[in-house]
Order: sequence, then structure tokens, then C-alpha cells
Amino acid sequence: MRKREDLNILSGSTRPRRKGIEIDTENMEQRADSDKLGKSELTTHVDQWIDLAIRNNIKELDLAMPLDLRKGYSLPQCVFAARTITALRVNGCKLGPCNDLNLSNLQKLCLGKLRVNEQMIENLIRACPLLEDFRLIYATGLKVFKVSNLPKLKRIDLHTCSELKEVNLQAPNLETFWYVVVKYRSYKIDLSTCNALKSLTLEDATLKDESFQNHLSCFPALEKLVLSKCNFLKNITISSYKLKTLILRECKQLEEADIISPNLLSFEYKGEKMPFTSLNPSSLKEAKLYFKPSGQGEPRLSNEDNHTPWFARLQGFLDNLITVE
Repeated sequence: MRKREDLNILSGSTRPRRKGIEIDTENMEQRADSDKLGKSELTTHVDQWIDLAIRNNIKELDLAMPLDLRKGYSLPQCVFAARTITALRVNGCKLGPCNDLNLSNLQKLCLGKLRVNEQMIENLIRACPLLEDFRLIYATGLKVFKVSNLPKLKRIDLHTCSELKEVNLQAPNLETFWYVVVKYRSYKIDLSTCNALKSLTLEDATLKDESFQNHLSCFPALEKLVLSKCNFLKNITISSYKLKTLILRECKQLEEADIISPNLLSFEYKGEKMPFTSLNPSSLKEAKLYFKPSGQGEPRLSNEDNHTPWFARLQGFLDNLITVE
């Protein structure tokens, strides 16, 4: 167990000292093996330590279960009634029904490698009116993710939730959305009310050109856009006055990207050829270009490509960049 900011549990003291605690159950399990403790006895100890922390008004709790305990350990319900907790990170536990919740001061919530459903998420949202940061990582069971009535919500991360088919965010103050989709999984997404969005990251997303353009038009404050392995995009226009950072990585079907962002400061591209045509480098402070081989063949960037359209685009871009410098 590693304590971070509240109780000296290892020495047996219950005197409040700091504001958070991190419970490293993997190290606990190793100690338990050497002490001949069974798994049921270990989980009992974890329950007791969590209860002790909560009774001493803990503010931050980070709980990660080792692989062989994930199916058997249920998070104590007392965690969901801890009014003093402001940050909760739970990895590899079983959640109960999440009915009687009172997390009125919770600001950051991260749930990883566990099973949830729509009712659990709805109950959590209702119980956390001050939530600012919500992250769901490698979760199963959830098919529809909906968020509304969280006026302070600033960030949502959804990473590789294997059964997720629909995302609907009614979050007018959301500033950051990071979505990593299960590869080639089709889904519906609605971010139309997220007009304050400043940072958008999409990885393995199946958005097509029209859907992407419709969403992008809803984000007038966008400052950072990351598109990674979005292999259904072919011809897109990225027009944003406030955009400062643009990253395009391995969008294999992308043939043309018309980039109209006069205040762009940082640009990164990784792929087989150069699809962007109208990027003006006059405002750029940083540009990173990575060209990789096409399948098993020769790299795209070769002497034979000197007269191809994409090579001419690259040459013109570099010439303009050198002129600006």
C-alpha cells in the first residue's frame, strides 16, 4: 500500500494527515501470499482499509485490483456515500447496483476494466453534480453512453469500451473529448451541443466525411484536433480560426485535407502520402511529418515519386516553410 495524502494506515494510526490515499492491492497480494493469507481475507482487509479511509474524510481514493482478484472483489457501497471524496479512480472491481449514492463533492471519476450498464452511469451522474472529469477505460456492458445535467463537466474520455454503440453528450461546457473506438466498430455519436469544446481526439473512429464536417462545424472554440486511424475519412475540410494544434495520424483512406486554420501553431502528420493541399505554414511554430511504407512495398517517399502530385505538395509546403523561417 502506498499512501499519498491522508492516513498512515501501515503504522495503524488513524490521525488524518493528508488528503488522499492510493491502495496498491498488487503489492498487498504479494505480502498476503508470504503471510499465508487467503484471497477472502485479503479482500476483507481492503474493505477495512477503505472504510477507515472514508471515516477519516478521505478526499482522493485510487483503487486498482490485481488480475486474479478482479472478478471477485466488489467495491464497498460506503465509497458511493462518501461526501468528502473529490477524486475517485477504480480499476478492476465489481460495482454494485449504485443506487444509494451521495458523491456531492466528487470532481474527478475514472472507472477502468470493469462492467457497467446504462443505469449505473445514470445513477452516478445524478449523484455527482460537481463532476468535472469523467473517464471510462476498457469498460464492458455499456451500449449507450449519455450525459446531461452536469454543468461543470469539462472532460470526458471513452477508451475502448467494447460494447459501446452510441454516445450522446449534452454538455455545453465540455472542453475536452477523447474517444478511442474499438477498431471498425460502428456507432452513433452526437456532440452537437458541445459548443465550448477546445480539444477533440478521435482514434479508430468510423466517422465518414459528411458526419465529420457536421460535427466540426459545432465547435467554434476548437484549439486542438487529433484524428488517429480514422480510416473512413477521404476528403475533408478543416476550417477553424482558433485551431492551434492539428495532428493527423495514419488515416489510411484520406486523399485530401483542405486545412484553413490561419492561427495554427503546431502540425503533425503521419501516413503514406501527403493529402493536405492548402495548409499555409505562415503561422506554424512546429511541423512534424512522418512518411511510412505502404504495406509491404517500398516507402512512398522515394526517387520515383519526384513528379507525383503529393510529392509536389510536400515540396511546395517545405518551400513555403523555409521562406517563412
